Amino acid sequence: MHNPFSVSGDRTHRDDVFRMAKFMDDQLQALGVQTRLEDLGTETLDGHKIKLPPVVLGKIGEDSKKKTILLYGHFDVQPVSTVIVERIPVQRNQTL
Repeated sequence: MHNPFSVSGDRTHRDDVFRMAKFMDDQLQALGVQTRLEDLGTETLDGHKIKLPPVVLGKIGEDSKKKTILLYGHFDVQPVSTVIVERIPVQRNQTL
């Protein structure tokens, strides 16, 4: 099961983001995708130099005659701001 606390902007949750990358990598491999985790180096966050989470890259098939499609998504999250949540009245089964 994945951890819902993969907050990339909070260095105390950086290990959770790395675990989420591994989770996504495992899920894609289970679907038959050839994957690799690409290291992005380091960043300074809150005055501490820490590793950036990896990018999960995947490939399906080897036929160069077929079209290429790029899918892009995030597996990290940002903390919820209670100020924003309180200002947006959302009810179950409704869209914004």
